[in-house]
Amino acid sequence: VLSGVYRASAGTVHLGTTELTGLAPHTIAGLGVARTFQNLALPPHATVADSLLLGRHRLTRSGFIATGLRLPSAAREEKRHLDRVREIAEFIGLEKVLERPAGSLPYGQQKLVELGRALCMEPRVLLLDEPIAGMTADERRRTASVVANVRDSLGISIVLVEHDMGVVMR
Repeated sequence: VLSGVYRASAGTVHLGTTELTGLAPHTIAGLGVARTFQNLALPPHATVADSLLLGRHRLTRSGFIATGLRLPSAAREEKRHLDRVREIAEFIGLEKVLERPAGSLPYGQQKLVELGRALCMEPRVLLLDEPIAGMTADERRRTASVVANVRDSLGISIVLVEHDMGVVMR
């Protein structure tokens, strides 16, 4: 309901003073709400960098023509987005796999790509739906650490749906 994927049958949802109830998911994303899903939703043949760049879409201001003609303003914007993608990849520990197809990575790293894509949106609120479901013990520890770093270092509010109470209490 908070992300607009499901409609509320009653009540309202607000982000600050803005009512989100009934808004389309892309509108809610534009207001700063990013989410990951329990199941992977990555383009399997796209590189990690391209997958992360998808999260920058809401922040892109250059139009189709400016980008297609490679106007200087569009090129500068693209460089800013790529620089931010690299920063986020480093923050979540994926800087060494940016040019690899996301679908070729181990499951735990693919889940981190999804988290990174959400972070690339520069959200105010991050919705995480079972971010460690199906992971190995090492992947769980690593991902839980990244989520804690997001909370502690980036100041993003996190709504976490998770069955592992050790992760929730961290």
